[in-house]
Amino acid sequence: MGDLSCYGALGKGGAGDVRIGVKLAVLVVVLGLGYVKRDDEKAQKPLFGLVGPLTVVNIFIAVLWT
Repeated sequence: MGDLSCYGALGKGGAGDVRIGVKLAVLVVVLGLGYVKRDDEKAQKPLFGLVGPLTVVNIFIAVLWT
């Protein structure tokens, strides 16, 4: 069969790897914001307000990036 690691749903190129890397970076930021502020009774609104838009960006990357 050979090495099929570069083939599949993402195609032959490395563009899928870049997309996955960007999505992972956005996810790390979202989780980091939640983790850092978990002990505070009230999170700062600007920081907590970033979680929603970053999640939407992550969804758009998953759906629209071709």
